[in-house]
Amino acid sequence: MNKVKYTREGIVQTGDESLDFDINNVLRLNGIRDENGNLICDTSTALLKGRKNAVQKSVAIIEVLDRKRKLTSAMLKRKVEEIKEKPMRDEFAGVTIFFLERKIRLLQKLGK
Repeated sequence: MNKVKYTREGIVQTGDESLDFDINNVLRLNGIRDENGNLICDTSTALLKGRKNAVQKSVAIIEVLDRKRKLTSAMLKRKVEEIKEKPMRDEFAGVTIFFLERKIRLLQKLGK
């Protein structure tokens, strides 16, 4: 990680085109920027909002299954597999999977 450098504005740079692409477009560590490089959305806000939305998505999945009386560890495992098998996962899919797997463990302890 000797390549990683920071500007005074806190922008992460490496000087390696491939790594910079991942940092800016995949990981979005420098926030979301328009085509001219102007900041559209601050990273910390976007990451927190994205994680919060993923948690809410997890809760919604659980609530729907519970209302339908289908909330079991087996059903949640199927939902997790559906998420994992998508060729292009949703943003923050890992957060959704984390919370669903946590609920699976709880249901298994309860024998469901």
